[in-house]
Amino acid sequence: MSYWEWQHYTPVVPKDVKDGIKAKSRQGDFGETAVGKQWISLLERTPWSNRLARGKRYARMGQVRDFNIDKGEVSASVQGTRAKPYKIRISLKSFPKKTWERLYRIVAKNPLHYAALKARKFTDDFQELLKAGGISLLPESTRDIKTDCSCPDQANPCKHIAATVYIVGEALDENPFLLFQMRGLSFEDFINNVEKLIPHACSEEEVQQKVIHPDLTPKRFWKAGAEFEKTKTFRRSPDVPLALIKLLGIPKFLPRTKSVQGQLERAYELALKNKPS
Repeated sequence: MSYWEWQHYTPVVPKDVKDGIKAKSRQGDFGETAVGKQWISLLERTPWSNRLARGKRYARMGQVRDFNIDKGEVSASVQGTRAKPYKIRISLKSFPKKTWERLYRIVAKNPLHYAALKARKFTDDFQELLKAGGISLLPESTRDIKTDCSCPDQANPCKHIAATVYIVGEALDENPFLLFQMRGLSFEDFINNVEKLIPHACSEEEVQQKVIHPDLTPKRFWKAGAEFEKTKTFRRSPDVPLALIKLLGIPKFLPRTKSVQGQLERAYELALKNKPS
């Protein structure tokens, strides 16, 4: 489309979609989290501002029929003005094996981050940890991402790609762990591979088998077992006479005199003589 044609562009209304994915954002910017915002920022670095505005409108109208995130690729179907929806592909560079292995080691050596990921918490600190290790789950530049649409528009990204990026951005707001899938590995497989590097990591079932005795019940827990009866104990008088009195001293509510000290010692001796056998 030439500059002159663009100046006289007449907006057309796309075909209505009944069950399309409508963006939650109804006005303003997209992206509620740092992950969502960074994902969308890649799109907004491109010079096709008019396509972005139309992409937002498409996303809010529900023109994105569906999308799927597979290993290293996002595919989507977007309804335009034609009867047949356009096919969208957004490809990210999948991490090579060496990068994944480095990522496993980074997380395995940081128990707090491992625990947070296990609890499905994606923190800013985790992203900083990866950045320090030279890794970024999010694409850092347009060179890390390739986009393609079956529509006749020569601009890339077109409004159909833009609409898809905005919808995927909202999906990342809700579930940032989709980034692992977009980089070529499911989050579940990632955690499993990290746990292989943690010696103490085990499943709940393994914990039950290793820690809890099969015959142990709450009632039996508080009863002494046969081993306790066989335990020998030894009792003897302390080396220092009246050690407890000398250790504790005279209580603060009594006068600190030698007579009071003597009375306490005699009372302690009588208590020891009259103790039950």
